[in-house]
Amino acid sequence: MSYKSILKLVWFPFLTILIIYQLGPIEFNSNSYMAVIFLTLNYLLFTVGLSINKKKINSSSAIKNILTSFDLIYDKNYSKLLKISYFFTLLYFISFFISRIFSNQISIFDLETIGQNRNIKSFERNIGIDRIGILSTLLSGFPLLILTFNFVYYKFLSKKLIITNFIIFFIFLYTSIVSGGRFVILIGIIFFIILNYILKPYKKNKLLKVYYLYLIIPLLILISLIFNMTIIRLSDSHQFDDINRIITSFGPTSVLDIRDSWSFIDNLSYDLKINLIFFIYYITHSIFFLNDIIINYSSIDGAPFFGQLQFYQFTLFIDRFTPFTLPSVFSILDQLPQSGVYLSIVGPMIADFGLYSHFLLSPLFGFLTGKVFISTNIKPNLFNVLFCTYFIIVIIFSPVISMLGTSLMFPLFLNIILLFLINKFILK
Repeated sequence: MSYKSILKLVWFPFLTILIIYQLGPIEFNSNSYMAVIFLTLNYLLFTVGLSINKKKINSSSAIKNILTSFDLIYDKNYSKLLKISYFFTLLYFISFFISRIFSNQISIFDLETIGQNRNIKSFERNIGIDRIGILSTLLSGFPLLILTFNFVYYKFLSKKLIITNFIIFFIFLYTSIVSGGRFVILIGIIFFIILNYILKPYKKNKLLKVYYLYLIIPLLILISLIFNMTIIRLSDSHQFDDINRIITSFGPTSVLDIRDSWSFIDNLSYDLKINLIFFIYYITHSIFFLNDIIINYSSIDGAPFFGQLQFYQFTLFIDRFTPFTLPSVFSILDQLPQSGVYLSIVGPMIADFGLYSHFLLSPLFGFLTGKVFISTNIKPNLFNVLFCTYFIIVIIFSPVISMLGTSLMFPLFLNIILLFLINKFILK
């Protein structure tokens, strides 16, 4: 990927979200000019850090154009790495079922109960901080890595093994749904779209298209399930009859009204109307609440938190498995002006590293991103491709949410690092 392509990847999502925020159907209570300024400055600083590697990125991209042999991504240890991933995935499922299912905290098949598990106070605050629950969270990236082998090493895996990996992945997705999570499915879809894009120059086997059917069909079923869960959960609490009833559910502090130019959507079907408005709100409200955290930063008790917000899984691990006592992520969230909302990637950075000192991280992240793309262009092995995919996902979602602080992405990063270290120092 060239320097110009990376710039498009960085700026297009940000500008798109900004336009939807300003011109979309939802009119927020604030113009949020401070949030726009802070976001723009961070993206500019990221670009500065990225530009340090501009020449190397372009030269490595030129090399990539002539290196199309599949052997470049082959790793002699791929079979051992897959077996190790199976082992950690088994530990994940065991710890998950012990902490969630056997504790009677969730239902496996009742959609209404599953939908209610979205309530963080009644679910995650109770079981997400016990030792077994933390262990399952920290291992949750391995089912995703298992499916990665299907796309990277499909020429060397048997059909039975490929189907097995798909089954494991979809069981994992369902465990995420029954524990109240829906974001994992979106991450999974985006992850494999990006992964396939990176690997496309090295793939020439038409049979691989059949494998995508194994991924797409069950995903459509799961998305349909989530759609029904959303309708059930919202209908129980609001019974919306018009647009104004929908937006009042967000609370009076953020949403002002639906813009007159979008009043035509009131003629849409009930289910479509709800999901459209909620989708727009989900992808744009980060700007409003980022503005809120900037203005009220001085009132946040204990800030900066030095990574304890974005990397809360690691903090929980230290608190539960070592003699050190650290505050839980929930106590930190309670200190924010508004918890349980998206803050873009900048909001958590401000909370963790300071209102102005967080700006130092953006050029550093841009520099590291350039290094990752250079390594992937020159040597597209398993781990470079995984790191590149990971960085792209973080960048794409950065105007909306810090993916580093989600329940899957930080464990996924740790799991990639763990496999990398095992491959480098144990399986060498």
